[in-house]
Amino acid sequence: MPRPMIAVLLCWLSWMLAGCGERPGVPVDRVTLGEHELPLPGRVDDLVTPGETYELRAHVTLPRELWGRPVDLSIPLLEAAVAVWADGWDVPSTRPAPGYREPRPQRFRIPAVATEDGELFLRLEVQHRWAKSAWLPTVPQVVPAGAADPPAEAAQWLNIYAAWLAMGVLFQLGATCGLVFLLDRRRRPYLWFGIQAVFAMGYPAFASGMLVRVMGPWELPLTELSLVLALMVSLRFTHSLFELGPVPRGLDALLALAGLSTVVLHDPFVAVPTAARAVVVAVAVSIVYQLVVIARVIVRRPDERAGAALLGGAWLALAGGTWGDLFSWFWATELLGGPRPACLGLTVFALFLSLVLSRSHITTLTKADELNVALARRMAEVDAERARATELNEELRAQIAGRSAQLFAALALVESTGEERRAQLAPGMEIDGRYRVERVLGSGAMGMVYEVVLLTDGSRWAMKVANELRGASLARLAREAHVASQLQHEHVVQIRDIGASTLGFMYIVLELVQGRSLGERLREQGPLPLADAQRVLAQVASGLAALHGVGIAHRDLKPDNVLLSERDGRPWAKITDFGISRVGEDMRLPSSSSSTTPRPRFEVAPSDVRTVSLEYEPDASVGGVPRDGEGEVTHMVEPGLDELGRRPPRVPSAVGTASAVGTAGSRSGHSGTPSNLALTGTGFLVGTPHYIAPELASSGPRVDVRADLFSFGVLAFELLTGERPFEEAVAVRVLRGEEIEATPIPALPERFAALEPLLRRCLSFDPEARPTAQELAEALVERSG
Repeated sequence: MPRPMIAVLLCWLSWMLAGCGERPGVPVDRVTLGEHELPLPGRVDDLVTPGETYELRAHVTLPRELWGRPVDLSIPLLEAAVAVWADGWDVPSTRPAPGYREPRPQRFRIPAVATEDGELFLRLEVQHRWAKSAWLPTVPQVVPAGAADPPAEAAQWLNIYAAWLAMGVLFQLGATCGLVFLLDRRRRPYLWFGIQAVFAMGYPAFASGMLVRVMGPWELPLTELSLVLALMVSLRFTHSLFELGPVPRGLDALLALAGLSTVVLHDPFVAVPTAARAVVVAVAVSIVYQLVVIARVIVRRPDERAGAALLGGAWLALAGGTWGDLFSWFWATELLGGPRPACLGLTVFALFLSLVLSRSHITTLTKADELNVALARRMAEVDAERARATELNEELRAQIAGRSAQLFAALALVESTGEERRAQLAPGMEIDGRYRVERVLGSGAMGMVYEVVLLTDGSRWAMKVANELRGASLARLAREAHVASQLQHEHVVQIRDIGASTLGFMYIVLELVQGRSLGERLREQGPLPLADAQRVLAQVASGLAALHGVGIAHRDLKPDNVLLSERDGRPWAKITDFGISRVGEDMRLPSSSSSTTPRPRFEVAPSDVRTVSLEYEPDASVGGVPRDGEGEVTHMVEPGLDELGRRPPRVPSAVGTASAVGTAGSRSGHSGTPSNLALTGTGFLVGTPHYIAPELASSGPRVDVRADLFSFGVLAFELLTGERPFEEAVAVRVLRGEEIEATPIPALPERFAALEPLLRRCLSFDPEARPTAQELAEALVERSG
């Protein structure tokens, strides 16, 4: 706690103790009113008439040392105009009452002539102008002239001087906060605090008597109403500061009822026992509510504990200061003998609130500085990106697509001749004067993957180099470049360049992902935690949706073709390896309104089928290595095809061989672009068997992007459970001519119940029952948060 706060609290405590200390002189603890003898403190409400003056009498025997000496009659608190006579002598007040009530301690100087015999007969005429003028809450004291009376002194300091201090602090803070809000309308908590401070000034103004001469008895309902409004605004300040939403209606209704009572029951004799008590209840309930809300913020929001603790200190100070005043107004009893610490508590409350706003302001400035630094850093990054934008703009991507299309068309016609050889690149080797090889990232049957540095700017990339010089193998590399150049998406690996090196090999340059494949992660550590798994699945689905949106079917989606890195401490997935992907309008989903294609029946005539096993290893992409058994690729051969699934050579037409190749490989019958030339040959089932959709193995209707959703379902099942959903690849069973429609789709464990309906749709053998990638992405993003 700040030292000024400690000093104020110590001062507060010292005055409270002083007010409770032993008093000098002789107490006047009994009075008579007419025929009634009354002890003090007490009340005479039932014995006096409102609006009239009543008379109190008392007899005091003085100690010997006060005989023949002037003495003072000290009344710590009697909120009425009083006239005093001693032994028939008119005793003037040292502080005349300012109006219908006297908020200050009263003191009357009794001359020595009245004390010569040691007996004092006192008569007090009290003007009964409001309810509390019939309350006698303290015991008057006869003290030596000029001597201190601790309760009266404490009442003077706490009831009057502290009230002026509270008004000054509240006014200064309210004006400052109002000015801050006018300069920046977004700072709404400052507006609420400014209004709250203005309304809270009402009670110190009443306690000090500042409004007595100006407003007379109307100051009471005005003070009560200002307190209710201050409470209403304070609730909105707290809710705005911590973004807690609207104030509870029940609490607003209670405060509104208390405010209404102050307007309706404004008579000074009626307001105190009714409206004032309603306001006391409203204050007590509001304090308790504020403390409960702040305690919840401290427990549930660790990052806001400091601000909440300061605000809690403010309300604790207010609670500690107002309990005496609340007790006095509700039960007409002065527990402290006259001093009321509410104004001092209100001062501490305001100071604590100023600390809350100061801290909020400093935090805002700190965040603004951090944002400025981040903005400057981002602007520098933007400038750097702008410098590279000329190399990575739309024109470059169009050039890459064009070059890959040309290479694809040329290389697909090339038959390999001579001995096979593999390009071996050593660290430090420069490629075409543009790239420098750093290290090997991975390898596979299709090629090698290296980490390379772009010599012009030092950026790091992944270079995939084809191992073989066969036309079809090189064409797959060109297809991957062509597919990747069609799209830019945060969950799809991006391509930078494609080229044929003068060293005798073809390469593509891809985005370097610092991480490992999802397959490696599963093999090394098993299934991902549910939260991470949902996040990765949502990202993969998002990447698939982007691919499908431009007419690209991946056709080989599996854990080894998903790369994992980290971003902000969370997994970040990217789809890679488009070597057997297809691009074109024939890959898009059929229109529901125009499609008349019947549902596929997974049946193959035994006489038309021969199966072989080929060794297949996917391209290494930043360390991707296939698991045991994934190298087996099953393919179907139609009648008239050789063991490799190729048709016998045709006699070249007058148009040329390019035309023949284009029509032979196209699903749609259109001639060759990289998106529709069939690298695998008609009849081949290419991919990893467990992830291949059953319709890809049938001779039924055309296949579209929905085949990827089946692969996604298998991947998701494996990601969540560590196992594949089917013991034997469904596509292999279709090739063998087996019926699969009765094959049950396995259930996920109970903890994945929320995801099971979605994944069961993905694993459906009917493509039309599967969701689109966009639907899948939206559902998973909603679940992953």
